Amino acid sequence: MLLVLLPYAAVTFVIVAGLLALLISSYKGVRPGTALVLIDRHGKGRVLLEGGTMMLPFMGTADPVLVLPREIALPFVGEDALSSGGRRVSFTLRATVRVDATKEAVHSWVEAVGASNANDSARLAALLRSAVQPAFAQAVTGLAADTGSGDVANALRDAAPRSFAGVVVEDLDFADVVFDAA
Repeated sequence: MLLVLLPYAAVTFVIVAGLLALLISSYKGVRPGTALVLIDRHGKGRVLLEGGTMMLPFMGTADPVLVLPREIALPFVGEDALSSGGRRVSFTLRATVRVDATKEAVHSWVEAVGASNANDSARLAALLRSAVQPAFAQAVTGLAADTGSGDVANALRDAAPRSFAGVVVEDLDFADVVFDAA
């Protein structure tokens, strides 16, 4: 009698073990220094900053987003130098930026770049450039012809936005500042 039930027991064991493995592999936890962006199959998203959730593959995706500070270097030299009102400034900007660790900021960042690009430093650098360039150009216009490079760096630092698209600008450093008030 037991030999007759043995194949059914084996099949039941394989099915239960497979379902258990699927459930275990579907748990997505938030790692330190990240936020987890969950996007369901309807395109609706939510953000987890701690803990975790079950996300079966057919239900949607779970993408981690770094919220740790990152260093970005942007050269404003050559063709990329700032020109405004007959004045030209070239420099290298070194910025420390991070995605703000709030649900709203992470959501804003993911909307700006997409979940698959959320950790792309090149995308972050491009958005940083587009956020600071207009403010820097306006600051350059207001500089006097005899302004020194230290004062130029201070004017640029004061003009820079402190946040954009959910990203916080923690520190700005200006190197190799050359100001030409032609």
